[in-house]
This record gives sequence, C-alpha cells and structure tokens, in this order.
Amino acid sequence: MSNLNYSDIKRIHLEHGDIGSIAEYAISKKQVVTLFDNSDNKSKHHHQITLNYIHNQFKKIANLSGARSNNDKKNLLKGLLIRCSPLESKYLIKIITNELRIGSYEGLVELAIAKAFNIEIKKVRKAILVSGNIAKVAIFSKKNSLDIIAIDPFVPMSFMLADVMFTGEEIIEYYKKPLLCEYKYDGIRVQLHKFEDKCKIFSRNLADISYAFPELIEAALQTMLKKPKEIYQKNDTRQNKSILENQIDKIDINFILDGELIAFKNNRPLPFQELQKRLRRKNTSKDKLSNIIPVCYVVYDIMFFEKRQVINETLEIRKKLLSQLLFKDITIINAESIVISSADEINFYFRKSKEHGYEGLVIKDPLSQYHPGKRGKYWIKLKEELDTIDTVIVMAEYGHGKRAGTFSDYTLAVKEFENDFSYGKATLEKQSSIFKNLKVIGKAY
Repeated sequence: MSNLNYSDIKRIHLEHGDIGSIAEYAISKKQVVTLFDNSDNKSKHHHQITLNYIHNQFKKIANLSGARSNNDKKNLLKGLLIRCSPLESKYLIKIITNELRIGSYEGLVELAIAKAFNIEIKKVRKAILVSGNIAKVAIFSKKNSLDIIAIDPFVPMSFMLADVMFTGEEIIEYYKKPLLCEYKYDGIRVQLHKFEDKCKIFSRNLADISYAFPELIEAALQTMLKKPKEIYQKNDTRQNKSILENQIDKIDINFILDGELIAFKNNRPLPFQELQKRLRRKNTSKDKLSNIIPVCYVVYDIMFFEKRQVINETLEIRKKLLSQLLFKDITIINAESIVISSADEINFYFRKSKEHGYEGLVIKDPLSQYHPGKRGKYWIKLKEELDTIDTVIVMAEYGHGKRAGTFSDYTLAVKEFENDFSYGKATLEKQSSIFKNLKVIGKAY
C-alpha cells in the first residue's frame, strides 16, 4: 500500500516509539486509493470515515471466524486504513493497540464527571472502584443515581490492597486488639465470578485469564452451599439476617471471590515462574497441563453472595459467609485464618509461614469492610526484607510511548562462579572468564 521497507518502519518506530506514528507516515505515502475515488472526491474521501462506520467494521472483524478469517480481517483493516487520512490512520491504530496516549488519564475523567454533574469526587471514585465501569458511572452520575450503583456479574472490580508494617510489635502496638492472621501467598491475585452456570477468572489488572485454568472453572461451577449457621448477631435487626435461611446442598449459587492462585504440589507451593507458564498458553488442556503444573485457588474474601454485594459487611461476617461454601475438591480452598493478639504469636506464625514456603503473613482487622482499590491499615503485609544482589545487564529493549528514544526493559543476569574462584584474588586468566557463564534471572522495567 505504501511500499515502506523494513528500515523505514524500524527508523520511525525507534524515533517515536509509537506504531500509530508509523501508520500516519505510511498512509501519507500510500499509492492505492479506493474504488470510489475519482477526480471529484479524492480531496475529501477520508471524510467518509465516521465513528459509526468504524464501529461496524470493528464488529465485522470481531465476528469473523473460520479458515480464512485471519486473511479476511487483514483485508477489512487494510480497507479501513486506505479510507483514512494520515492523521485518522494514526489514531485508528492507537485505538486498536490500546495506546491512545492523549493525556486524558482515568483520574482526569473522574474529575470531569464530578464537575459535570456536581458530585463529590469521592463518590465518583468509589462507584468506579465498585462497578469497574467508568462509562456506567458517568451515566448514573448524570441521572443523579450514583448511590444505587452496584457490582455487576463478570465486570471485575478493583481489589482491596494491604499496607506494610515491619515487625509484629509494631502491628500489635497499632491495633491493640485481636486480629486475623493468614499466610501471604506468592501467586496471582485473582477474582473469581460465578453466576448461574458461568464462571470467569480475572487477574489483578482485571484481565480475563479464564482460558488458562479450566480445572478451576470446573471446580467453581460445582460449588455447593452447606447448611448455614447463624451469621449475624441475635440483636442484628437487618433484613439481611435471613439471606442463608433454608439453603442446603444448593448448587446454583452466585458469588465473587477474592484470593490467590498458586502453583502447588506435594503440599508445598511451587515457584511463581511455574504459574506463569500457564498464562503463556492460550489453549490449555486440563487433563494434560494440570498434572504438570497443578494449581490451587486459596480464597480469603468474598465480595458478592447470592443476590447482593457484601463489601460493606465486616471481614468477620464475610469469613462466615465463605465458610458456607462447599468446594468440590482442593482446587479451591479457604485460607486458614488464625486469631492472634500478641507479637510473639505473629513472629511464631511468620517463621511457620517461611518454613512452609510462603512469603510471610497478612494481618487483618476482623471488623474491616472490603475497600476496593484502597490501601489502608485494614490489611497489613509482613514480609522478610530480601538481600540485594549485583546483576549484569545483558540486553535492553527500545522504549515506546513516553520512553521513546531511550532504552528500557533491561534483562538481568548473574555470574555462575567456578568453585575455585576466590573473590578479590582472581588471576588474569580467571578475570577474563568472569562473564562466560552468565545466567539470566529476570527483567527490570
């Protein structure tokens, strides 16, 4: 279409770090016009592009399937670009690649909604954290009905976050009351939505990762409800007191769970890298892969139960609701919570956590509500400070967007020393071989 060669594309991409800019440049050099172009309308053919037209073309592309669908999608996209002016093509590609970069970040949109409809910014932000849908919040704000906005099935909400303290003594001194203590798991924080006969799994960045864990989906769909015990106090007069009455062996229950997905084998957690292998495979065979990298979903909170959201209930009540769920097998388990009231107990369970291969502890206020997207002293992380290590940068990638024109995404390695290598006493021969056996350990961004 534009006869650009690879060196042109590479040069523009390194200069701008933006594939939209490549599209803009390419369309400015295009030598193909549509069948509808003639001498009378060549100067104005790009005005035929409307938002409605683009929307319809995107729907066509999304709905294509079959043996030739990939080629048909390319042709539709090529047709769109041919119709575009250079500037239109730039933003078309930016929309497709989710890199619009126009400076209108979410916080600015929140402020605009609050100002447009004369609503407190705190209410707008809370509604967005709960609903996970900023467009819905804008509509409800315009209708002056923001107070009734609620959690939607299969729309992930923001996760509650933990603050950090450094010693058991500091934690006990701050709270001065009994607390709940749980292991801190080194896995993927996930939100599990189960409504009727459907189930989806969302990661911490709210991406749908259901495809990678079919055995977890199967186990969630077979969750049942045990005969409940009294959940609310006797002097609690709220109508919610009867939400679990006459519920026994029920399978068509609805819930949203919060927890950690970990790779787990022989009663010990596996390294986090083992779990990442599951996410890299788009087509996961449950029978084959689950035997290689078995997973366990450790549930420690619940945000929606049956027909209502429960984020405004205390953690103590939410834990009791969780205890009523009867999971099919150990693919899903409830996190063990222990009541502690002293620094000695915290230190004991911290050592026990490390012995079992976990990261540390999370200490929680049993009277706290679930605060989506907020980091506060309702939950406290207690981790052991790690040693620092010296690494060598063995590779760097060109940055894009705000990092255009710079190196970014550094790949790090460490030296695998020989047994007879003595630090500080290396011979010239040994010094020349220091970098021969570098082992890549990860990336820094």
